[in-house]
Amino acid sequence: MILNQTSAEKKDYKLYESLCNTVNGGDLEATKCIITQQPNVVSPEISSHGGTALPIAILAGHLKIANELVNKMQPADLEKTNELIGATPFSLAAISGDRKLSRAMVEKNFQVGYNCK
Repeated sequence: MILNQTSAEKKDYKLYESLCNTVNGGDLEATKCIITQQPNVVSPEISSHGGTALPIAILAGHLKIANELVNKMQPADLEKTNELIGATPFSLAAISGDRKLSRAMVEKNFQVGYNCK
């Protein structure tokens, strides 16, 4: 759990443990299954490090999973900055060098290419 939080503020990351594990493990089919059954899991923080599934997938190098997540996310979800690392999903995609992923993000939310600070 994150330090300096009251009990009411602590999130129950156990709810997202299976998604976090499948994303980290690179299991595309299991990830698809989870997000099909529970589409609302693609945008909340799923780890105590403040990460949503998308930056976790990108940082782990699982870019097919990242593309799948982008397809399921709302445009505004792509603008979220991970406070721990200070990066947006778009900046991580750009660093990864995956043009297809970066293009998919811009097509979903044109602003992500302009919100880089």
